[in-house]
Amino acid sequence: MERVSGCLRWTGMGFASCRVKIGAIESNGTPVMSQFPSWSDELAVGNSQIDIQHRRLVAICNRASRCAESSEVDARREFFSVLNDFATLIAEHFDAEEKFLALNNCPTLAEHRAHHERFRERLVDLLFSGTAGLLDKKTLARLARDYLLSHLTETDLPNKHYMRE
Repeated sequence: MERVSGCLRWTGMGFASCRVKIGAIESNGTPVMSQFPSWSDELAVGNSQIDIQHRRLVAICNRASRCAESSEVDARREFFSVLNDFATLIAEHFDAEEKFLALNNCPTLAEHRAHHERFRERLVDLLFSGTAGLLDKKTLARLARDYLLSHLTETDLPNKHYMRE
């Protein structure tokens, strides 16, 4: 079974609904961790800088999923590598998104910033846990999943016409 996220997209003449396939789900509605989507043009917002970042974030989300399912000795190193890459790119990415949304007078900018801030808080909590020696691989994978299932498909895509360069 696949989860499909709905969104509104700007067609130049008005809004149209779109549906984006975002991976397999269990019968109880839980996403299958190992089956995050790969990049597709359905996830593009039409801004080359943001789309490149989105591609990289999708790749990191897939790494987080694989890390969560790994019981190998190297999983500890990979956990910190994924967490560091995710935190670094999220900071750069959210700043870029907010810049373009502000430049294009997005009416939902405050809401978008608030979503970013809540996501950053969750990421900081995970970073602090990691520095204390707690390797919460499942929480990292859930955070990655939430980025893909919620932020990218339900927050970014509906606002993609405000992210133009």
